[in-house]
Amino acid sequence: MAPALGLGDITLHSALNQPFEAEIELLEVGGLGAQDLRVGLAPAEVFSRSGVERLYFLNDLRFTPLLRGSRSVIRVVSSRPVREPYLNFIVEVARPNGQLLREYTVLLDPPGSSAYTSVAAPSAAVVSQEAPRAQAPVAPVRAVPPPSATAGHRHQVVRGDSLWSIAARLREQGSTLSQQALMEGILALNPNAFAGGDPGRLLAGTALLLPDAARAGAPQPTAAPTAADAAPVAAQSSVEGLLSAPLAAVASAPPQAESLELLAEKQRQLDAELANQAAENLQLQQGLAQLQLQLQQLQEQLAQKDAQLAELAARTPAEPVTAPVVATPVSLQEPIVGRGWWATLLAGGTGLLLLLGALLWAVRRRGDTGKPVVQVQAKAQASQPQPQPQIAASVPAEPVLKAVPTPVPARAQAPVDALEAANVYIAYGRLSEARGELNKALAQAPQRSDLRFRLLEVMAMLGDGAGFAREEAVLRGEAFDAA
Repeated sequence: MAPALGLGDITLHSALNQPFEAEIELLEVGGLGAQDLRVGLAPAEVFSRSGVERLYFLNDLRFTPLLRGSRSVIRVVSSRPVREPYLNFIVEVARPNGQLLREYTVLLDPPGSSAYTSVAAPSAAVVSQEAPRAQAPVAPVRAVPPPSATAGHRHQVVRGDSLWSIAARLREQGSTLSQQALMEGILALNPNAFAGGDPGRLLAGTALLLPDAARAGAPQPTAAPTAADAAPVAAQSSVEGLLSAPLAAVASAPPQAESLELLAEKQRQLDAELANQAAENLQLQQGLAQLQLQLQQLQEQLAQKDAQLAELAARTPAEPVTAPVVATPVSLQEPIVGRGWWATLLAGGTGLLLLLGALLWAVRRRGDTGKPVVQVQAKAQASQPQPQPQIAASVPAEPVLKAVPTPVPARAQAPVDALEAANVYIAYGRLSEARGELNKALAQAPQRSDLRFRLLEVMAMLGDGAGFAREEAVLRGEAFDAA
């Protein structure tokens, strides 16, 4: 069965304008270890539900459980000095079988005051939401006689009020008393308004009797010196006596409290500026993260595009289709550009004549394929050589050239003009326009093989393997075999 863990008194080891340092006693730890406990400030909703203001300074508090066998404590420290003489916070302890909440209120005195030596002792004041302990006195420990309250001024306590906030409100209204003097006077005049005499447990709905000096313009009463104060009053001429005398410390409290309030206001302003800067830094970090995400997405898109381009390049067929046939005219493009348009036309005319000769030779060869039967049957004429008539037929190309183009002289003029225009486009490197011009001309004169040969050259320059294969198939269908 898990032990009944509890939170005990708080022992303060620091003073005002010093980094906060205190220890909270842990009760009935049993077999629990430090790893079984999680200690920290209670959530904001717990503070709101309890009517406790959650100051920004409380975020600087660090809680560390220290289990030392017979005595286990929670060490509470801060990295920055405490500017407020009054701290009220709620501690949350998470344990294996649930959580534990307790509210603590601590009053901090200046380091040179006698109250600081008492607060630093083990009998420091403790404020809690649990049942108050009889031996826990109110901080500060020294007793304060009730001040004069003959005017009968009262303050109605509402939910959310605290002893500190009431004293601060009276200071803002012009009271000449210090913050601590007001808190001590209200506590002394209204002991029943606090549960168990605890200054951190103010009962809502109570009408607090206020000291006469709490109002603006009221003269500050001077209490008659008691026997306990006689020695400090008599020793006012001594510096050591002034430092140790409670009356002298109380007399010097108002100006010091004012300077402390100014420092506290500046600290609050600095804390607000730091919070704003932290929020701006967070927004900048979020914007930077979004930009990095967008950059990563763009890089991924670029990588996908590169992969698609590589895949398309791999799919393009690298067909070795009669590349040597069209390779020779490609090397002539630069000289054509350097020479003029007349050189282009001359080169095109020469190529046209060669292509027409090849066309006629192929037609002649196709016409001769029907005569082998007659030549085989005429074996008796073996003394006459058969190959020579074929060679002789192929040599006289000029008579044939005159006979073939004669039927269509008018229709051949348009393809010749298209070929010249295509040559001009090729000379200037405008291969796409040259291909379009040749396609238009072939649509009007599909029998012109010279245009189709030129189109094959343009296809090879553009790297259009599919178009090259298609035009080659057309030429093969017309019996133009490259072999």
